[in-house]
Amino acid sequence: TSAARSLMMLCICLSPPPNDLTVAHTMAQELLKVMGTDELDAVEVSSVYPIINASSRSGVVSFLLHNADAALVDIEWLISKIKLQPQAKLSEMQSEQHNTWNGDASRVKLEGALHSRVQQLVLVLSTFAQMSLTGASAEQFL
Repeated sequence: TSAARSLMMLCICLSPPPNDLTVAHTMAQELLKVMGTDELDAVEVSSVYPIINASSRSGVVSFLLHNADAALVDIEWLISKIKLQPQAKLSEMQSEQHNTWNGDASRVKLEGALHSRVQQLVLVLSTFAQMSLTGASAEQFL
């Protein structure tokens, strides 16, 4: 289980945002296949990530939920930074319609990054919502 965690951490950490959450989402989808659902029978080993299997699934759940929690902390930090950014005054924007105001451009970039992170995090967590989690995994998810 620790080898699975280490390998997954390496995969996710080497992927720059927002691709890190895209990788986490793919891993969560494969985990869902290994855990099974009401409609689908569980598979023994993931065909995409063989490290995700019946024996490693509890560790994988824990790791991916911890990763999602870390992404949520990043999102909260980014929201606080956006709130601190000064808003462009309407008169400034009207007088400089053809010039980009650096503060506004920076804010738009931050908001775009925030939107992308939130969107990817929702995809990861929605996959967990489809799982029949029990015990500590269910507590961690909630």
